[in-house]
Amino acid sequence: MLACLSMSSRMLGEAFRPLLNPHFSYIMLEHHPPKISHHSPPLSSFITFQFLTQSKTNTNLKMQIKSLLLAPLVAAGFASAAPSKPVNFEVLALHPASGFHFEGLQAARGGFYLKLPNEKAVCSAKSDNTGTLQLIDGELQLYTTSSTKQKIFVDRSGMGQGVFRYTTSNSFPSRFERKGWKIDGNGNLNFNGAGLIACPGGISSSWTIWVNAGVANPGGNKNCLPFVARAITNSKPNSCKYTQ
Repeated sequence: MLACLSMSSRMLGEAFRPLLNPHFSYIMLEHHPPKISHHSPPLSSFITFQFLTQSKTNTNLKMQIKSLLLAPLVAAGFASAAPSKPVNFEVLALHPASGFHFEGLQAARGGFYLKLPNEKAVCSAKSDNTGTLQLIDGELQLYTTSSTKQKIFVDRSGMGQGVFRYTTSNSFPSRFERKGWKIDGNGNLNFNGAGLIACPGGISSSWTIWVNAGVANPGGNKNCLPFVARAITNSKPNSCKYTQ
């Protein structure tokens, strides 16, 4: 049987994996983002999707499932994971009417982006142009099977203002922080309770990503926007080396 699932990306397919019939194959279509006002709960991200089932007699059955709250479905994927157990995931940026709603977090040139045309990562399988992160004991790194890890650090000092980058170095200045990452009960990634901020004007018209250090427009940027960083488990992570 064949089923078509309307989603924005493969990551959303991972989020709804518990709802899918394992005997079907799924093809992704487009997502239908809702209009959410500032009065809506910040974690409310509703998805409309369709299953199109094709039987052996070529009879199509359409079923619409509307207004599913994404947060508890995604969070359930992390509930059984012990704190010390590595968790592999991708990040979906949620901020309706922002221009990057439902975009995947990307890694390139030692930093993080949204809407970058090409990460140019070297991967063991074809890249989906989205970074895969690995959380271990409160620290983040980019997923790889190589012994050389690309470790993620944050600089929330007055100088860094929320710098969010990665490196292969094992030596970090005292103002750099590595430990403090967590995926909360709603499935959202945060650093010691702080979320992420996206700023326009990055390379190739992308958005650069910062940790919220209390500065609305870090690094001299303008028109930056905070967003919900929804963690989507990746059951088959792709080992990649991202550009420095």
